Amino acid sequence: MDLVVTSPPYNLGIDYDEYDDNKTIDEYTDFINKVSKELFRIIKPEGRVCLNIPCDGSMKVDARVKIKCDISYIIKNVFYNAGFKYRDKIYWDKQNLKNLTAWGSYESSSDPNILLPFEEIVILYKQTKKKQKMGTNVNEMIDKEFKEYVNGHWVINGEVRGREMDNCPAPFPQEIPSRLIKLFSYRGDIVLDPFSGNGTTCVVAKKLGRNYIGFELSKKYTDYANRRIGLL
Repeated sequence: MDLVVTSPPYNLGIDYDEYDDNKTIDEYTDFINKVSKELFRIIKPEGRVCLNIPCDGSMKVDARVKIKCDISYIIKNVFYNAGFKYRDKIYWDKQNLKNLTAWGSYESSSDPNILLPFEEIVILYKQTKKKQKMGTNVNEMIDKEFKEYVNGHWVINGEVRGREMDNCPAPFPQEIPSRLIKLFSYRGDIVLDPFSGNGTTCVVAKKLGRNYIGFELSKKYTDYANRRIGLL
């Protein structure tokens, strides 16, 4: 495996059809631990992992007892313990602050909540930071595009879940995997999304001439993803 582009569930109680998104903190940590170890096992020594996760800060992790915990810390710490090394970080500005209403103790210092319109994209690698260019692989990014992509602040509107997205409760826009795939892989590489959802990563990988693998528990999401990919 050359590249992983994915966004794991955040344990916020979202209805993902077949997946339980209401785990305890220990259950969630154990789940992410199993995922990270499997990814470390199958990825090449120069392989990269791009994780779209919540920005640093407290998120509700255990919905049953309403405990808050820094979910970004949990995910990153588990991946580091699995053997992955830190490479880079990108802040995705979703431009959705006007839609957030988590005030907490409104107009009071009692218990105010801080609104974050950002998510992190953490880039990890297994053993070798530099990827060797193979065969006839060519550069795909023009000067202006490359400079925009390596800027660690991406301003990209979040995906609006319309009728065509009804099969996925948490889709992300195609621009996110598109930039990551161009930056961190070559044509002919294998791109994996272990939380495939409606198949956006696979759709983009196919468009960009990469091989792709997507894993998804829900047959409903899988059928929808296969229809999207088959229409290309």
